[in-house]
Amino acid sequence: MNQKRIQRMHEMINFYVQDKEFMGTVLVAKNNDILLHQGYGLANIEWDIPNDTKTKFRLGSLTKQFTAVAILLLEERGLLKTDDFITQHLPNAPAAWKNIKLFHLLNHTHGIPNYTQFPEFREITYCKKSPWEQVQLFINKSLDFEPGTQYCYNNTGYVLLGFLIEQLTGQSYARFIQDNIFKPLNMHDSGYDSFSEIIPHRASGYSKTPSNQLTNDEYLDMSLPYAAGSLYSTTSDLLKWTQGLFKYNLLSIDSVKKMITPFKEHYGFGVEIKDIHNNKTIMHIGGINGFHSALFYSPLTETTIAVLSNLNTFGYVWDIGFLAQGIGLKLLSIVHDKKITLPYEKKSIAVASKILEEYVGEYEIKPNLKLEVILKNLQLEAYFSNQPVILLKAESESEFYARKPDLSFKFLRNKKGNVNQVYLSQSGYELIGKKFNSKIKDIPV
Repeated sequence: MNQKRIQRMHEMINFYVQDKEFMGTVLVAKNNDILLHQGYGLANIEWDIPNDTKTKFRLGSLTKQFTAVAILLLEERGLLKTDDFITQHLPNAPAAWKNIKLFHLLNHTHGIPNYTQFPEFREITYCKKSPWEQVQLFINKSLDFEPGTQYCYNNTGYVLLGFLIEQLTGQSYARFIQDNIFKPLNMHDSGYDSFSEIIPHRASGYSKTPSNQLTNDEYLDMSLPYAAGSLYSTTSDLLKWTQGLFKYNLLSIDSVKKMITPFKEHYGFGVEIKDIHNNKTIMHIGGINGFHSALFYSPLTETTIAVLSNLNTFGYVWDIGFLAQGIGLKLLSIVHDKKITLPYEKKSIAVASKILEEYVGEYEIKPNLKLEVILKNLQLEAYFSNQPVILLKAESESEFYARKPDLSFKFLRNKKGNVNQVYLSQSGYELIGKKFNSKIKDIPV
């Protein structure tokens, strides 16, 4: 890759560092060729310790792909089949789960409610819970939908998968992952996070207040994310992971193919499979107290991009609000020789209020994700549920951009000329929302 593109990578990342929106470590590699590998900002602000290529970060939901591989390893060893029903391995499971397969747990189509969204979950974040105690949080809940009929990303299925791994192997989830994945791949800087354990080179996690002040993020007992989000790693180890997985050093070709075959909403087993810049991309993001993460792998170009951050700068909005994802997508664009435009490089124009009013309303992005657009003081503002305001600036009468998060918005019309959709994009990653309510009024100061 030419130096001009690598320089653009540094320029892009440094923009977010200087904007005080990103701290962390970034890796870009094509096969074994490291194009960029650098730490940015501080691993510990109080001691003024910088992030570097050895810094360890919580992975959040990147954990799910390791859990999925663990299940596929057990399938290859004859201990289960992904088409097995839960009740074949957990005979005391409630009757409501009788049609749920392990397949459904792996790709978020099981219908069991998401335990991390329960009102009582916040009350137990300081509590240590065994896997069985966590299962008790949702075992008696009614299903949200019939298994296999819908996709709804959540953490519950992966807690069940972790519990199942322990039941079938007699090992803790942490020990199984260590012995069967991390050790074979020489991932010596990866493990199951723990508040009490001394972990050298571990980053502290930070967030920003609404007034833009940095704070230590809230405590979370790592027994709670469990097999859905409790692992930590480094960018170097994540490169070992993609190389080991996609060169079939852990799983057979058939198992990897099963893992990266999407079922609904582009989701396979612990990974999302998207077509970005006409290149198949296997990806996932993670968000957990104090940390964001994103991992991309492009099989065609054998490109790995890992972005690990110890600064939460935007609330949890799956597929939208993670700056780690935005940086990763821009890096992928540069690798694929696509032009990227940073927020400060864009030019805004004025749009008549009559036109802006037509965009006001609510848009369903996904069944569990809605966007509300309002007009306030002649400027469009957008909100995802319980998240900070997103200020929209116009590039044309129908196209807008935001700086935080770095997103593009394009409002679409039907054949009658009525606004009926919003198109969201972030460096080649796309989502479309359908308008379902136009009754939101202008909000004055």
